[in-house]
Amino acid sequence: MAGKLDLHIDVGADFRMSIRWYVKDDDGDPIPYDLDGATAWLSINGSLWNAALDIEGDEILVHLSADETTRLAFPSDYRIGVTFPSGDVRFPVAGKLIATRY
Repeated sequence: MAGKLDLHIDVGADFRMSIRWYVKDDDGDPIPYDLDGATAWLSINGSLWNAALDIEGDEILVHLSADETTRLAFPSDYRIGVTFPSGDVRFPVAGKLIATRY
């Protein structure tokens, strides 16, 4: 089940964030999810979005360029997906994209 996180996006500005995804070990202690060989992707309103998502170690790095944040429709639903080498797909986080305009 995806965690819920609504994101406030400054329209016309670059947006960056990193996500660390944890699971619990047998003792109930949090440990980083094993992302070795996995790929991450972004879906907005049910469509794949060509955003820069990278995996470095145990972090998912998200970058939306200023041009991309200008083209987003607000509010929107998003989710970040991870595809593992086995073909399994998991969703660590999902929520709303909310515009911040100045």
